[in-house]
Amino acid sequence: MQEEIKIKHRLYKIISLVKSHQYFDSFVVSFKSKKYFMRKYKDTPSFLASLNNYQQLKKYGINIPKLVAIDKKNNILLFKYIDGELVSNLLAKEDLKDVVFDGIFLIYRFARFSKIDLNYMPEKYMFDGKELYYVGEEFFPANKDKNLENFGLRYWLTSLEGINHLEELGFDINK
Repeated sequence: MQEEIKIKHRLYKIISLVKSHQYFDSFVVSFKSKKYFMRKYKDTPSFLASLNNYQQLKKYGINIPKLVAIDKKNNILLFKYIDGELVSNLLAKEDLKDVVFDGIFLIYRFARFSKIDLNYMPEKYMFDGKELYYVGEEFFPANKDKNLENFGLRYWLTSLEGINHLEELGFDINK
């Protein structure tokens, strides 16, 4: 029998555990054959911090998956499911398409105008074939040494740093 979880009076089927993090577990779930991405937080302070970060990122105009439901009682955030691939997975297979770079520069533009920086590592971004989404939740005050231009972009290319980073993530880039 497939495991289920109740969120806001709806019973969702847990399809798979995506990853277990220090502060939350992430799952792909479904309701009436529609998929969602769920984060179940291990404690209330982490849940509230993540919810606050989401609201701030949305206010800054960062392209992030839409928050569909909030279950404060059970420390759950439910997001629109992005049917795509992490940029790190794409980069391990091939050079990135221009539309992916257009997406990261658009996200960076909003971050720069908001005087923040994001985690620019490619595993924090998902591409669905049309749009790029920031799937991380952390952001920081703007820092010219850690912005996209001076730091992050080198990990989006098949540069030495980019290749080393993909290998650290467990990709075999010599295929």
